[in-house]
Amino acid sequence: GEEDLLLINKNGLRFENISHNLGKDFQEKFVGRGSAVGDYDNDGDLDILVLNLNNRPRLLRNEGGNNRNWLMIQLVGSKSNRDAIGARVRLKTGDKVQTRWRVSSSGYLSQSDYRIHFGLDKEEIAEKIEILWPSGKITNMSDIKVNQFIKVYEAE
Repeated sequence: GEEDLLLINKNGLRFENISHNLGKDFQEKFVGRGSAVGDYDNDGDLDILVLNLNNRPRLLRNEGGNNRNWLMIQLVGSKSNRDAIGARVRLKTGDKVQTRWRVSSSGYLSQSDYRIHFGLDKEEIAEKIEILWPSGKITNMSDIKVNQFIKVYEAE
């Protein structure tokens, strides 16, 4: 086995290994086979479940404090498939646009949270959300408050 690594993105230019700052879970040797990311405790930040060969899974709860804003969106299809797999969600705040795709799986022996998470830093409103459903329909929303979970249904 090997020690797990946690890398942080440094402005899209490089990754930095911060594992040595994260305690005993990152000093033990495991044979990791899969990971799933989601908001396990529904507090707005993302947690990680690591699946290990011949060993227990490990839940790495993000307890670093939520001092940044976020929005989680659950999609429910009607004409499209119920889980909205294949949907594209674009969220605009200020001069930034983030895009996420609703996918069917996310890794070997793993499935991440079906809800789509957007990290919004200090933005207080999601100015515009555009959902392109697999059916080709488009849902537009505007001026959505942050730090909440929302469920969006595809129009019939």
